Amino acid sequence: MTIHKTIPVALVLLVALATTAPAAEPVTVVIEGHGSPLKGFLRSISDSRFLLQSEDAYYEFTRGQILSVDGSDAIPTAAYGERPLIWSSYYEVVGPGGEVEVHHQLEFTNRSSRFVTSTSWGVGDEEEEMHASMAAHDGWGNELEIEVRTDGGRRQAVLRFAVPVAPGETSTFALSFVRRGAARRDGDIWSYTFNVDFPEDRYFIRKVALPAGAELVETYSGSRELEVGGRSLLVSQRYYPARTVDPLTVRYRLP
Repeated sequence: MTIHKTIPVALVLLVALATTAPAAEPVTVVIEGHGSPLKGFLRSISDSRFLLQSEDAYYEFTRGQILSVDGSDAIPTAAYGERPLIWSSYYEVVGPGGEVEVHHQLEFTNRSSRFVTSTSWGVGDEEEEMHASMAAHDGWGNELEIEVRTDGGRRQAVLRFAVPVAPGETSTFALSFVRRGAARRDGDIWSYTFNVDFPEDRYFIRKVALPAGAELVETYSGSRELEVGGRSLLVSQRYYPARTVDPLTVRYRLP
């Protein structure tokens, strides 16, 4: 079993999304070699590996290390999810005037037996504005087209590839966009909020660079402050079951 402090920056997107899964419920898990049961959200990463997100920690272990879940030796069906888990990573650079540049690196792995020319993912309410101004490029340097559309009552972003992805191949992409006026001032305090409400299960990695010279006043639970290049960088990572609502707010002062 490992407790993660850092994980690779990657996002595995879905070729298609089914209807949103029902809300997940926390479970009690007994792990081999661990002193006491753990309570949190259990989710499969692969056929033989699982994560558990408790209130304040992230655990990862193999199927063989799980002795019981809620008193049963069987893994509940809900822990496997309806689709592979999405790993989502954002690097947000907050400007002195309240604008925020968002950079998003991702990987797409083709798990089908055919060449794939596009992929799609769900768009939450908070992400609608972002996708409208989003630019995308592949690892070959090509600019890619992104379309946000409604499919079966769900908002989805469709990314079309310039170079088809072969079966078993992994391709790298980069997304970027700007959120105008995302950080707001009240007196001498600035605040910036990202409202988590993803339409599907995600492991969310977030890095927020405050303006140069900013003094951190308050940050959200689970984040920690680093100093990189003379600026405060807030980092966090957490698993969110579908439709988990969590406003991630940062407050700071400028000189």
